[in-house]
Amino acid sequence: MDRLKTLGASPKVIGHGLTADILRTLAPDLIVSYSYRHIINAAILALVECEIVNLHISLLPWNRGADPNLWSFLDDTPKGVSIHRVTPGLDQGPLVAQREVQFDEAVETLASSYDRLQGEILDLFFEVLPTLLTGNAMAWPQSAGGSFHRLADLDDLRGSLLGPEGWSVPIYVLKDRFASSKCSVRLVREEDARQLWIWRNDPTVRAASLSTEEIPFSQHMVWFARTMADASREILIAEQAGHAMGMVRFEREGPVTSVHILLEPEARGRGLARSVLSAAINASERRSTKLRATIRSNNAPSLALFRGLGFETVDDGDPVVLERD
Repeated sequence: MDRLKTLGASPKVIGHGLTADILRTLAPDLIVSYSYRHIINAAILALVECEIVNLHISLLPWNRGADPNLWSFLDDTPKGVSIHRVTPGLDQGPLVAQREVQFDEAVETLASSYDRLQGEILDLFFEVLPTLLTGNAMAWPQSAGGSFHRLADLDDLRGSLLGPEGWSVPIYVLKDRFASSKCSVRLVREEDARQLWIWRNDPTVRAASLSTEEIPFSQHMVWFARTMADASREILIAEQAGHAMGMVRFEREGPVTSVHILLEPEARGRGLARSVLSAAINASERRSTKLRATIRSNNAPSLALFRGLGFETVDDGDPVVLERD
């Protein structure tokens, strides 16, 4: 408000619904919707004779509607801020200005990302304010597609996602919790032995493994029996709608636990790896130790997966070694 006054403006704040009487009384030169929790309907828009814009903290058309910043992280969509003309369609009006914003998800919290976007949207607003006041602002239609969320979309998840940290929850923790909500994990059972053997011998799995040789069934069963009997080892089976789709294996050696993941062929390329790994880490009895992943340097998807869950490189040779506390 003070910044607007220094520019010679006389801003008025309306905290309730905009009405025809207010428009007649104020005769505004510019209307700005900013953190405004009321819908400006078509009847009111028909009475507006000046420019009317909305300041939205997402890179439209992504994340129209409620909680745009949070959903940009949960849905892994582009992030940024947008200023658009207000039309009857919620957050669908032509764009006047837009800026993409990058975040380091390893260090950012939901609160700090929100503060960053608020700063960006205000900076962008004051950049285009002169053209808005003169009516010379250029505008262009939003691109097709995008996404939309209602307030109710978060109702069942809000408590479990924000956790005890509330809005100060680290972004990578927020995403871990969301990923965990998409699948379930359980301890391995004796009847899983053959399925694990099939998964371990899948050509793609063997090509990405440190040992690429095919595993005979008899050798696998010896390994399986030892694993089941070893308290330092743990295998969790990931399921979706009751269907087993992969496993995460933990092997503790002193203060460090090695983590290994594989998915069945049908589960790959569907964005499930993060959900599986996150759910397993959260459920594992080994999660209180330092976690370590050892990955071939040419296995870019696995490297990105572990780094996206907060693992950091401690040895960038081949194989690459990543760790997370």
